[in-house]
Amino acid sequence: MKKCNGYAVLSDEEWNDYILSVEKKEVKITPAQNAVVKKRDSNILVSAAAGSGKTWVLVKRIIDRLVNERIDITSFLIVTFTNAAANEMRTRIADEINKELKKAIEAGDEEVVLFLSRQAALVNIADISTIDAFCNNLLKEHFMDIGVDPSYRIGDEAEINDIAHEAMTELIDSLYEEGSDEFHNLLRCYMKGRQDENIETLIKNIYDFQTAMPDKDKWIDDCIKMLDDDELYFKVVLEHAGHFVNSARSYAVKTDEYALGCKAADKNSAAINEDINMIDDFINIIFNDKMSYVKRYDSVYESIKSIPKAKSISTKALDEYDADRLKSMRKHYRDKLFKESLSKLFINKSDILIADKNEIKPHAVMLLELSRKYRQIFEAKK
Repeated sequence: MKKCNGYAVLSDEEWNDYILSVEKKEVKITPAQNAVVKKRDSNILVSAAAGSGKTWVLVKRIIDRLVNERIDITSFLIVTFTNAAANEMRTRIADEINKELKKAIEAGDEEVVLFLSRQAALVNIADISTIDAFCNNLLKEHFMDIGVDPSYRIGDEAEINDIAHEAMTELIDSLYEEGSDEFHNLLRCYMKGRQDENIETLIKNIYDFQTAMPDKDKWIDDCIKMLDDDELYFKVVLEHAGHFVNSARSYAVKTDEYALGCKAADKNSAAINEDINMIDDFINIIFNDKMSYVKRYDSVYESIKSIPKAKSISTKALDEYDADRLKSMRKHYRDKLFKESLSKLFINKSDILIADKNEIKPHAVMLLELSRKYRQIFEAKK
């Protein structure tokens, strides 16, 4: 090994030896990852942190089905968000197929060798692409069924922005020409100086949000309906709250299990179980179907004010890692998932929120309808 400006520099031979040693290391699959690989006969959703091996597990799942069930790689639809991710996925699958092919050759299994040789040849034409590319190919193959002009093309970002600007200008100009009282009221509330950029931004933001909806018009109609229905509004708030408190409870239970495996287990477990009991009290209110949604909302709002101070965790007997991890886990479920999430949802008494909602309702309804018109003009121009 040579030295260069104080840094160690490997020779070509040393570098090759290092690469070979890394390649020989077999990454072990965890029980949770193996469950994803082997799960069949149902839809599955895998949620995990960045760098935790989601792509690797997906590749393992594909190879497992390909090898054990003899499914052609061309029978899979594999979509990603970026071209780089799609190319990486194709490369990884090809590498895994070649590894399995090498094993089959060494084992002398001619049937498997023939099948995997075919898969190695087909992987380059397999449906591994971005979501956009898949949809584009689908349109090109079925343009007659969908009623799309086969000569369509994908507009670049600058071109789409120009069309969007034209559509917005056409919409705003038509509103000025009509000169309705509703539009003038909207301008008085949201116009900045003599510019109507704020109105345009609000319309564009609502449009951007509705583009993710399978039925955009229904989504707008449902939003307007929610503005008319006080109970429905608070039902949505409570559904979100239910998600957070259930997540907080699940994480608190995991924290308790971790605490029981450390020193000072009894004391720390008792503190965590007090938290669990407190969360259970909120769960009982949120899911109490004998109360109206408005009453449940107000009950939770008042209860948030009297959340007791957390009983301290004993860390003196713990090593530094366990102490930091236990405090971090508790902070996550108690402060983040529970207190902060509920505080953002339950911001005021129901009667104040209803009064505020009724005051902005005409503006909200108009903005929703304008986003619908904007979408129609924009799509017609495209």
